Amino acid sequence: MDEWQPADLSQIRTISIADRPSKVETDLLARPLRKGASFAEFWQSLPSILAAKELRELVDAVIAARRNGRPVLVLFGAHVIKVGLSPIVIQLVREGVLTALAVNGATAYHDVELALFGRTSEDVTTGMQHGVFGMAKEPCDFINAAALACRKTRHWLGASHRRRFAAKWRSVRPA
Repeated sequence: MDEWQPADLSQIRTISIADRPSKVETDLLARPLRKGASFAEFWQSLPSILAAKELRELVDAVIAARRNGRPVLVLFGAHVIKVGLSPIVIQLVREGVLTALAVNGATAYHDVELALFGRTSEDVTTGMQHGVFGMAKEPCDFINAAALACRKTRHWLGASHRRRFAAKWRSVRPA
């Protein structure tokens, strides 16, 4: 079809909203908060619909799992670290809420850059145009050395990163 054709609207019909099922009703909406409200009050004010409902269910499932001595494994990609959520992830691990993490290589890359150099997230378009995206020498050297150490020690890559961070933190990180 070479030419644009207008849509045929002759079969469109309207229905009454009274006959149409709806997912959201005003009594399900979030409640406004008072100034100085606590996080608990904020949490209780969230609506019980759509993604907010799923978030509540997720939190309830994590709490139930930990209360019953079950592990909580979280799988996530690079953006969780890239957008600055690593302090929260670390806190949840330290407090025993999350018991294991599974991430991809880009996540490790951003984590290494933030931990050792205090910055991350290059301009993808510019980096790709110049053939240097993901090619910063120091993070790549660190990750490759950690991978080699894994081969020698038979430890997982995350454990190798942790040991290497502890050993190199002060000598590599800029003041």
